[in-house]
Amino acid sequence: MVGMLALGYYLLSAMYADDRYLAVVGNYNDYSLGLLGVGIALAFYLYPDINIEFTINALALGGVVIGMIALYQWGMIPLMTLNGRAIGTIGSPVSLGVLLAILLPIAFSKSRIYALAILLGILASGSRGALLAGVAGTMVYRWRK
Repeated sequence: MVGMLALGYYLLSAMYADDRYLAVVGNYNDYSLGLLGVGIALAFYLYPDINIEFTINALALGGVVIGMIALYQWGMIPLMTLNGRAIGTIGSPVSLGVLLAILLPIAFSKSRIYALAILLGILASGSRGALLAGVAGTMVYRWRK
């Protein structure tokens, strides 16, 4: 129900957006913010029983890699941060946090170590909204399971 309401909100927003291409596809350096990226993530929440184990494992491991890059960047390469916040390869700490928050519930369902790596990446991004969204999404995902 919540997923369908969110999808309806995104579709309505995309219909009335000034730049419909940007609303559907997303920013050139962060496609996860467009309707397509959100729709793919939403599909994992709405259809958890589909046999897509390989894809889920790939997403979880991808999130681990992105989270570890962010943590490394934040701790070891301070010149490649934005005001002390990790930006990963995306270029924005908020966009990095959003991407990792989407992947956190999927990673948590695979391994708590994976989830910890992604959580550390979110903390390195300094995005409080992403941290809140990731934790809330994980709780909802666990409740649905």
